[in-house]
Order: sequence, then C-alpha cells, then structure tokens
Amino acid sequence: MNTKAEMILLAGNSHPELAELIASRIKPLGDCKIYKRSEETKVEIGDSIRGKDVFIIQTGSKEPNDNIMELLIMCYACKTSCARNIICVIPYLPYSK
Repeated sequence: MNTKAEMILLAGNSHPELAELIASRIKPLGDCKIYKRSEETKVEIGDSIRGKDVFIIQTGSKEPNDNIMELLIMCYACKTSCARNIICVIPYLPYSK
C-alpha cells in the first residue's frame, strides 16, 4: 500500500510559504482555492479527496480568528467530500496556553 498516493496536502491562506516548504519535502500541494468576501468564506477543492487522508496546513499568526474559521471551513469541506481522515497541521496555535 502506497501511503503517499492516499494522502493529500492542502494549505490555507495563513502562511503559503511555509506550506510550500513542507510540500517540497513530502508531496505537492493539492488544488484548494479559498475565496473570501466581506462576511463569507468559500472553499473549493479541485482534487478528489474521497477515501484519502487529508493534511491541512494552517497557522494562526496574522489574523487568528479568520485563520481558525478558514481552517474549520476547510475541515467541513473535506468531511462532506468523504475524506477518510482529516489531520490539521497547526505550527502556531493562537490562544493556546
């Protein structure tokens, strides 16, 4: 069983440079577009994630409230797309003690 074929990396908008550095060592980032309007955030995942392990890379350094909400919306999009597992990689978790 090839585990790299069954996983997909997605990245939020919080720190794209970090996500690219991580992806350069593991696997290319999946196609994920995040659209923000005044009061609405939409996530569009271009790759099939059905039955795959999804790793979402998102920090919370600049705008923690927006970044956490973006992460939760991405998780919900993955859940409704039937991802096997959703793993959040959060190098900097704001509001933690």
